[in-house]
Amino acid sequence: EKLYDLDNTFFRFHKFYIWDSYYEELFKLLRAGENHYLIGTPPAISLKSVSLTEEIYDYTYYLGVESDDQLKKIYTIMKLLTDKGHKVSVRIHPNYFNKKNVETIFKDIEIENPISVEISESIESTRNIISQYSTVLYQGYILNKSVVIDDYSDVEMYSNLKELKYIMLNKPHKLISEIIEL
Repeated sequence: EKLYDLDNTFFRFHKFYIWDSYYEELFKLLRAGENHYLIGTPPAISLKSVSLTEEIYDYTYYLGVESDDQLKKIYTIMKLLTDKGHKVSVRIHPNYFNKKNVETIFKDIEIENPISVEISESIESTRNIISQYSTVLYQGYILNKSVVIDDYSDVEMYSNLKELKYIMLNKPHKLISEIIEL
């Protein structure tokens, strides 16, 4: 993922593949080279080769590396959705090292294991994809899923994403605060 950040400035290539035309405009703002961008969404992002599965969940939250406080706030979100009659799950990030905390906090919420469930299968089995900042939001957008950005569990991070011109804030999406009155 690329953001409006000094780490992404003044680079040059003969050819530079980007997932979306949005990045071309972002890189121009960052004074990176022009006229060498090729839009090419790799299969790992587009997941176009996946066969459709039944949508099992109304909402799946895709975790990153959240603190315990953030996990508790996310639990509150998922519990409120459950109380409204929605079927929900959370998916542990494949590199998440504190699986025990997730299992303790989300004791009565379905937890999806990234080792046993492929990301493509996970995305296709849910109607709404929730995360704060994750490539999975873009993958869901590509697959015409409803994208929900978490603006609740870490308000400061959400504000930073606006300043950093996070791509998904410029694509069709909902905010968790719009879905649940928090």
